[in-house]
Amino acid sequence: SAEQRAELQSNGSFEWKVVNRNYLVEKSSVDERLNLDMSKIKNVPQKLISSKLTINMISVHGDKDERIPWQDSQLLHECITKASLPDTGLIHRFVKLDGCTHMFPS
Repeated sequence: SAEQRAELQSNGSFEWKVVNRNYLVEKSSVDERLNLDMSKIKNVPQKLISSKLTINMISVHGDKDERIPWQDSQLLHECITKASLPDTGLIHRFVKLDGCTHMFPS
């Protein structure tokens, strides 16, 4: 929210309340996330990739999420899909839940 961004800029952190928990979000963590170079997914050395290893990933996101845009999960899916080399065993699926929020209630 605008208030959280202002608090982050002035205090270097803000408290994020989610259901029964409070999280301290620090500016350094936000900066790290914003500066994340998704192209590095492509740079996994081939010798570290085993065709015998299967990694199944799923990203589930509500399209009414007001905390994190569902497009972030779609972008993650696209980056992983583009970066996956043949026979890596990496399987990623993206599911958008219509009418659901961050915690999935509809």
